[in-house]
Amino acid sequence: MKISLALLSLAVVHGSEDSCGGPDPVETAWQVSTVCITNKNVLPVQFNSRDVATGNKGDNSDYVRMGQTVCKDLSSIAGIEEGKLVAAELWNPLNVFSSTHCDITEQVRYNSKGVKATYTCESIYNCKLDGLDDQCQKEGSGTASSDWELRTLVDGTEFGGRWKNWFDNVVTCDTLLFPKNDEELKAYLGYARSKNYKVRITGATHSASGLVSESSSEGSNTLVMSMGRYQLSDSSWCSQGDFCLDEEKGVARANAGRSWLDLYQEIRPLGWFIPTQTAGYFFSIAGTILGTVHGGAYGKTFLHGYVHKMRVMLWDGTIQVIEGDEIRNWRASYGLLGVLLGVEVEVMKRDTFQMYTKVSSYEEWNEQNFWKFVGEDAEADLDLSFFPGSKSLNMTREGSYGEFFLDFLTDTSGNLKFRTQGVLWKSPENPPVHKTEAELRQAYVKSEETTGIIREQGGAKIDILNDILGGAPLTNSALVANALMHANFIGQSKYVHDASKTVNDGYWVAGAPNVNIAAYFVPIENSFEAFDYVRSQVTARHHGGNSQCYRFNNPVEYRFVQVTDDSLLQIVPPGNYVVSEILGFVDAAPGGAEGDSWQRAYAEIECDWTTRLGGKPHLMKLHSFGLDGNGKMQPNQACNSCSYFTDEQKQKFEAIRSHYDPHGMFASGSAYNVLLQPCPSNCPQQRTCPTAGTPDCGSHTTQDGYLV
Repeated sequence: MKISLALLSLAVVHGSEDSCGGPDPVETAWQVSTVCITNKNVLPVQFNSRDVATGNKGDNSDYVRMGQTVCKDLSSIAGIEEGKLVAAELWNPLNVFSSTHCDITEQVRYNSKGVKATYTCESIYNCKLDGLDDQCQKEGSGTASSDWELRTLVDGTEFGGRWKNWFDNVVTCDTLLFPKNDEELKAYLGYARSKNYKVRITGATHSASGLVSESSSEGSNTLVMSMGRYQLSDSSWCSQGDFCLDEEKGVARANAGRSWLDLYQEIRPLGWFIPTQTAGYFFSIAGTILGTVHGGAYGKTFLHGYVHKMRVMLWDGTIQVIEGDEIRNWRASYGLLGVLLGVEVEVMKRDTFQMYTKVSSYEEWNEQNFWKFVGEDAEADLDLSFFPGSKSLNMTREGSYGEFFLDFLTDTSGNLKFRTQGVLWKSPENPPVHKTEAELRQAYVKSEETTGIIREQGGAKIDILNDILGGAPLTNSALVANALMHANFIGQSKYVHDASKTVNDGYWVAGAPNVNIAAYFVPIENSFEAFDYVRSQVTARHHGGNSQCYRFNNPVEYRFVQVTDDSLLQIVPPGNYVVSEILGFVDAAPGGAEGDSWQRAYAEIECDWTTRLGGKPHLMKLHSFGLDGNGKMQPNQACNSCSYFTDEQKQKFEAIRSHYDPHGMFASGSAYNVLLQPCPSNCPQQRTCPTAGTPDCGSHTTQDGYLV
């Protein structure tokens, strides 16, 4: 190997000492099977690991060059025994003038089922064990957060660090594990029971509130398990493993820990779909079934309404199949009854399929134009007879799905016109895209390769801000809001076009930008009134001169659902609803992280919709905005959250929960701790919502806080 004189000179300067110096060795509690080195220095390094008691060394690593991470299994140390202290040592292989090997200060214990320990090294004299300063472990002595026996109970490779949600607004000290089968899951449950730990199950982490678990920073006795690596191996449930399709009965059985992408890879090439779908794959099947997740197919209820059998594991490791009347208690049960392992879901055959977009011109804002796009242009299969003007609409009702986006910002006429975009489906006789089974299977293989990891960590975070702004800073200006709005419409059309050319299955969002989302169910007959209020607030913020006003920078999204009596913890009664998401980038909101400007913008919409128009929140998004103890408007306030379920619902569910989980193993997270508890006794009096056109722009203004 040729070595330049400059590099050799640098190697001598940075590695010619005969003594490493540094602090005395530190024995850590880490139980480790593999040691890794990440090199941050321009010079390469090599390393090995040594049994401190015997001096026996493992195999030398290859060169670890700048920016690389190289790992070595500790089992290569001759005669190494469980629990023995291990030290890693590092040297500069280019330094021909010194053979100095420097021990890394932090030592670990060998465990053949242990975790992977990674040291980040600035030089051979300066290495640090990643995660050693984990506040959860340091402050959580005696809790699950510091329980090494738990992390290595099955295999340290299943330890996933600390659980947090996709939005990073719920960050915990909870130990995260990835069991692979029923036996491992049962072992974790048994251990948790012996230690009196709480157990929560996570999906793809997209819940914006603390439904899985609530934030913690100083140790936690909650164990969170992801079913993203779980494999079904119960032939009595599904002879083919994770997925089985019964075309005669029109049902599919699926591993509930997998994503909808995984299921569609099996059924879509044969022409089968579930009755309704979300916009993107990036939710676990279990997560959607155990919550209030809806799609956009007309005349369809929540996704859980189409699941009629569940394979579950209870607190003691026993397996049950839930069906019949009991299924209603498990739907939307938020993981409080047990672990959902498999579902039997209705599927429907579509011989042809088309997904496409349509954008209106800028129109005068009135109810006729609002419904014209939905009923006439989008061909929605909806009963709009509640709206007198529907009689003049030319409605074919040939559409099967619609997701709509309202732009109240970018009209330049001065008349505050609006436009609508629709992501739409229908089943024409001769669709523009029609792929063979083989072509679809090939397309799904590529899709799984790029996005299959969503079952463990959710959808990819799209850096749309940098793409749109070209490196320019995000600001709260009208100019930036307009740019983001235009980019949304262009991007959504491109996403749908690209998806239609590949798997063409109706899912069109492969990833998502990190926007804050609140969502609400409003009776369909109140749709226009709901969006009329939003338009008043959005335009007042956008065109007003108050620099403390948060400006919305995303379209208002909405879909339609026909809710049936699906679950005990039903958030809304049966009926027809518009479900609308309020979205926005908030990093440049006035007041920054210490302020509450964007929270007040979301809160006024929630207040109006839930008090005047009969709305209810989507409990898996942000909701329940109210004043916290410091007088700031914040989501997930108990005095609002506690009021959505009736006392009768709470009492009935508690009896069922106690039956399935008598020791309260799964009784944690905000669903149990807040939504299902009695309301606090000290809740403030309800206040009036801001009137249309007069936005609440901050706690310093004359508008006071308000509660729903």
